[in-house]
Amino acid sequence: MTYFKNRTFKGIAPAVSPRLLNEEYGQEAENIGFTSGTITPSRVDSADSTFSAASRQSVFIYRHRTATGSSATTPRQLEWDEDYVKAVHSPLATDDDEYQRVYWTGSGTSGAGTNYPKMASQAVAIGAGSFYPSASYRLGIPAPTAAPGTSISGTATATQEPDSVSYVYTYVSAYGEEGPPSAASTAIDKTDGETVALSLATFPSGSYNLTKMRIYRSNTGSTSTSFQFCGEISSGTSFNDTVASTGLGEVLPSTTWVGPPDDDTSKYPYGPLENLINVGNGVLAGHSGNRLCFSEPYLPHAWPVQYRLTIDGTIVGLSATANGVVVLTDTVPFFVSGVDPSAMTAMQVDVMQSCVNKHSIVDMGEYVLYASPDGLVAITGTTGQVVTNGLVTAGQWNSEFKPELIKAFLHEGTYVAYWKDGSSYGGWVYNPKAEDNIISKISLSSEVRGGTTDIGSGNVYLIVGSNAMRYQGGSTNKTAKWKSKKFLSELPISMGWVSVNAAIWPTALADAITVKVYGDGQLSANYQIYSGAAVSVTKIVTVAAGKFVIDGVSQDTLTLKEGSTYTFDQEDATNANHPLRFSTTIDGTHGTDGVEYTSGVTYSGTPGVTPGAYVRIVVPTDAPTLYYYCANHSGMGGTANTSLSSPYIMRNGSTDTNLYEPIMRLPATVAQEWEVEVETKYEVTETCIAQSIDEIKAT
Repeated sequence: MTYFKNRTFKGIAPAVSPRLLNEEYGQEAENIGFTSGTITPSRVDSADSTFSAASRQSVFIYRHRTATGSSATTPRQLEWDEDYVKAVHSPLATDDDEYQRVYWTGSGTSGAGTNYPKMASQAVAIGAGSFYPSASYRLGIPAPTAAPGTSISGTATATQEPDSVSYVYTYVSAYGEEGPPSAASTAIDKTDGETVALSLATFPSGSYNLTKMRIYRSNTGSTSTSFQFCGEISSGTSFNDTVASTGLGEVLPSTTWVGPPDDDTSKYPYGPLENLINVGNGVLAGHSGNRLCFSEPYLPHAWPVQYRLTIDGTIVGLSATANGVVVLTDTVPFFVSGVDPSAMTAMQVDVMQSCVNKHSIVDMGEYVLYASPDGLVAITGTTGQVVTNGLVTAGQWNSEFKPELIKAFLHEGTYVAYWKDGSSYGGWVYNPKAEDNIISKISLSSEVRGGTTDIGSGNVYLIVGSNAMRYQGGSTNKTAKWKSKKFLSELPISMGWVSVNAAIWPTALADAITVKVYGDGQLSANYQIYSGAAVSVTKIVTVAAGKFVIDGVSQDTLTLKEGSTYTFDQEDATNANHPLRFSTTIDGTHGTDGVEYTSGVTYSGTPGVTPGAYVRIVVPTDAPTLYYYCANHSGMGGTANTSLSSPYIMRNGSTDTNLYEPIMRLPATVAQEWEVEVETKYEVTETCIAQSIDEIKAT
């Protein structure tokens, strides 16, 4: 005798013939999480918040301190219309950055002069306005465009050899960010007894939030010709230097602290900085064209030219790993590492796979995943591999998995991807945590335009319409679908039975587990099975157009199971003067010889008047077909069929059959190739098709 039993379930491997699949793999796997080895349906997504416009394409969950001195953080939703805005928190620790700044690239319009890297403090980002960020500043501090003017006055100190000095000055923001210096003034001779009056250029126009100017003076009388701090002003454009040579302060720190590439096309013909990422150790990174750029450690406004590398190939996107930066290009990937941004080295990764889509790049922690022409690629350091090899062919990858169209995210160690192709939508999940790499698909009815992973909670938030949908954030399950491999018998045979086991059984037909059996590709059986055990159900009753409306359905035909408890909630005001009753006669006491049925029936309160008013029935054993009606008015009710209480109920077409085990008889079909398909909102732990019932019951 022959049987085929599945107790372990995995995802799909379309590269393998359905006949040659390992038993645990399926031809179809949709809306399933496979971490437990069972068919575990994914949860539905939940609407977490609403965007201020349906045009949003990028979102970032910005976290700031809930209160001063608190380690708790409060999430805020930053949103943009532009595609692929990349935002990061301050590279300083939350407690170290008193302004709790956030930085981003990719927002703004070139023609409008707003397409440049941006930053904001907490007060600016979540200030006034109907959405966040409320406002922003340019990232980076400009250098003054003119050298300081000088004039000297006073009496020279006769006993002092004059120093040949010159001056530079810098701009400083309200956050203490200092920019590069101006050109040096013409050198003049000065002794301590003389005063040098400096005239400085005004703050430039633009969104910089500048509040101070710092003045530095060279001191050739010392062992160094560096510029040293002389003083600062917070208003005006004049400064009088009366500082003695021995009174000069720190050496100018910001000589190389230019801002990141911006919208100045004369300097940056390949455009402003984009694809901003946090590399770690206080360093941010991004790129302009094929030039990879790094910030000064813990100074995200400073992007020295010396910290820039030219990459061979057009950069598509970036991702950080534990010990470096993975640079994905239109040719081959590179791994960039070093002990400091000033000493970074680019090495080609040992996999010849270009990146076809920047939205596919996901930082998985110790490695990076991205979409290539041949499959999903994982990179760790200088080592790479196509992890979907053996599961998906290159042709299937491009036609079914849409690598050039996906938008991918990290969720609890899995890679979640969504795509839109014309009017079609879909998605898939790659789970590298399982014993074998597992792929399953996601059913989708609306476009996912973008999204983000919240680093604080690990939740993924998707942009769907005007809503931020939390991935698998709902309390109910999607309908999971799994179809087995094609089991091949040596000779054509007739399978007599099919069984399914669930961790928890649904208690209503609407949630029943569907089991389909195919023989030689033809549908042989299509059953729905659910628990027949006693349940406790509440149904909401209202009245409309002179009819009882049960759970939104006017004069609904009900099925009441023996031993189960049904509470008909009549609290709604429309129930006033309409007490619901039961009878064995159509329309109850309004019909011929009709009497009220009272077995197992209790009442509480006055319908439509008393809060919590209800009618409750515990359906007795062998209860007849019942009819519900209004005690005061005819024609308002409907039918309440009763059914036997049994462990399981099977629906075949429109016929219900009571079962004492979840084992179902198959119609007489002779075939050589057999498949089992399950659709379920509940966890399924086993399926089996067999010639005899004894084989199903065998361990």
